[in-house]
Amino acid sequence: LAVLWALVTQPDTRQKALEFNILEIALGALKANENSLTVLTMAIGAIRGVCYDDVVKQEELLKLEGLKVILDVLRTHMDKAAIAVECVLVLYFISKQLKFRVTLREHEVMPVVLKVLKSHPKQAEIQNWALSVLWNCSVDVEGCQEVLKDVGVVIDAMKAFPDNADIQEDCVNVLWNLGYHRVGLDEMRAKGTAELVRKTIKSHDKLKQRGLH
Repeated sequence: LAVLWALVTQPDTRQKALEFNILEIALGALKANENSLTVLTMAIGAIRGVCYDDVVKQEELLKLEGLKVILDVLRTHMDKAAIAVECVLVLYFISKQLKFRVTLREHEVMPVVLKVLKSHPKQAEIQNWALSVLWNCSVDVEGCQEVLKDVGVVIDAMKAFPDNADIQEDCVNVLWNLGYHRVGLDEMRAKGTAELVRKTIKSHDKLKQRGLH
C-alpha cells in the first residue's frame, strides 16, 4: 500500500500506477484491516491519489461502493487526524462534481463532515478541506438546510483561523450559499455573522465581493 500510495501521488508515475486495480486493492485493505491505523491511512491515501481530479476514477469508486467504506472508516476513527484528513480529501474531490452531490447526500455525508469539523477544531488542514466539502454541497436549499443543523462549526472556524485565507474563504462561501438561498438568516444574525464577515473582508481583500454580498 505504501508503494502504491507513493506511485499514484507522483506525477511521473501516476499514469502507470493507474493501470493497476488500485481502488479494488485499497478498498479490500480497508475492509480487512479495520483496526490497523497505518493500513487504513495508506489505503485511503492511495484512494485519494487515484481520485485526484479524475472523474472517471471517482465514478468507479462510487460504483464499487467505496463511499460507504470510506464513511464507515471515518465514523469509526474520526478522532484520528491522519485518517480524517485523507477521508475528507476523497470527499472533497467527489463533491467538486455536481453530478455526484446527490449521491453524497444519500450517504449522509454532510452530518459526518460537520462532526469532523467539531472533532478537529484546531487542525487547519482538516478544517479547510471539510469546509470546502460543505461549500460544494450547500449550493442548493437542501444542502444549506444540512449545514444549518450545525452552522456554529463554520462560525467557530472563522474565529479560530482569522489569518488563514483559505479557511476564511471556505466559511464566507458557505455563508454566501446560506444567504443566497435565504436559509437560516435569523440564526446567522443571532451568532453575529455579519460582524465576523466584516472583519474577514477587511483582512482578506479577495473575499470582499462575496463577503459584501
